[in-house]
Amino acid sequence: MLAAGAPPAIRFVGVVTESQETRLCLEDESTGAWSWVPVGGCFLDYTINTYEPAIEIAVLGGGDREYRVPLRHSRVIEAPADLSPATVDLIRENLLLFRYAAAVHIKQTRSRYVTYDDLVGAGKYLESLDPVAGEDYRGLTMMKGEANTLVVTTADGTKISY
Repeated sequence: MLAAGAPPAIRFVGVVTESQETRLCLEDESTGAWSWVPVGGCFLDYTINTYEPAIEIAVLGGGDREYRVPLRHSRVIEAPADLSPATVDLIRENLLLFRYAAAVHIKQTRSRYVTYDDLVGAGKYLESLDPVAGEDYRGLTMMKGEANTLVVTTADGTKISY
């Protein structure tokens, strides 16, 4: 029998199901490194045993222990049908980069909000945020202390959010 507990340095920040594959976005809280990992795959020293969508819990196994990690800032995102999973992943990675840069900016400057222009450009937090499928990141804004959903629209009209 496995003991329940919580791994101290892993945050479950996103989930996407495309076709028959479910991938979870896990973040190493100690370094900020993150990755989209399929169920059955490994992150740090843990295996993703299962994902329970009804309660939005990732079940991670490590050694003889099992850890139940809830999805942070729960959102349901439907995968776009016309874009490849790799394209969607790249767009979401850009949104995650924006989110992390925004969090750093807000913390360092004590601002209540941050815009694309505050974060992206020469000498700023991000040198560039290059479109993958014609999406425009210039309208992105984040507010301090709020559950912000970042949304961009691709050239074909598909909305991608994180």
